[in-house]
Amino acid sequence: AIKNDAAAAGWAEMQWGAGKPWQKGATPGVVFIITLGTGIGSVIFVNGHMLTAELGHLQFNSTESEKYAAAIVKSKENLSWREYGERVNWYLQAVETLFAPDVFIIGGGVSEYHDLFFHYLQPKAQVLPASFGNVAGIAGIACAALGTWS
Repeated sequence: AIKNDAAAAGWAEMQWGAGKPWQKGATPGVVFIITLGTGIGSVIFVNGHMLTAELGHLQFNSTESEKYAAAIVKSKENLSWREYGERVNWYLQAVETLFAPDVFIIGGGVSEYHDLFFHYLQPKAQVLPASFGNVAGIAGIACAALGTWS
């Protein structure tokens, strides 16, 4: 069952997008998908199996990470791409410490600008932009409605 927009986005990315190589465990591993928007949505796939996660609430200097690194914060605080990339990098490294993913897939509206901030991201895991960007959630709902995900 789809529990939130990040889960729907994750389904789409695993079925048809950047996560397809890890779909159904075809390539074993841990895929961590995040959506950066007004908050930080997250979902984890382990060997193709989805686990929901609400990790936008991780703490950073007494602040929830989504109040520190969500896409909306970039515009509200007028951050440069470097400053924003460094904040997202902190978040990825914190998640990496907890889950040791093989790959991060980053979606949400800001992912269309990945060429402006991905080079500031330095986790050990591979980092990929979401294939569906800001419409991954819609594609995931369509995927579920068509019954193409099990």
